[in-house]
Amino acid sequence: MARRRFWNEHISMYRSASRVLGLPEVPLLSDRDLKAFLDGAEMSSLLSALFVTRFIDSSTRWHANDLVDMFYLSCGAAYCDYVVGEAKTTTQLAQAQRSLGKRVTAFRTLGDLVDTLHAEGVTTDSERRALSQPGDNYG
Repeated sequence: MARRRFWNEHISMYRSASRVLGLPEVPLLSDRDLKAFLDGAEMSSLLSALFVTRFIDSSTRWHANDLVDMFYLSCGAAYCDYVVGEAKTTTQLAQAQRSLGKRVTAFRTLGDLVDTLHAEGVTTDSERRALSQPGDNYG
């Protein structure tokens, strides 16, 4: 029901995007087809998962900037290597990514991101240059 509610509130956006892109009209979808449709796109899968999570959690209190956070952070988490954002939304995004079997790209703090970067062996350009230059690294 929560997924259907998300769809009913956002179908006009999907239909407008479809028209602008010259794609076929968005059809009426069964619940099973709707899940497959939303899960078929990186951002839609995360955005719908966020809405479902918040719709079914009776303790959720919506705040003025929640929709903006949800749209932009789900887009960032879907298409960027790493995203750091406000705690509630990024925690829920990371949970959604795990449940969908996706790599977690959403982080609550810069410290969490740095820990992940180190664990993944990511280095900065200056670190790579320092490692590739023999001799004195002080100047």
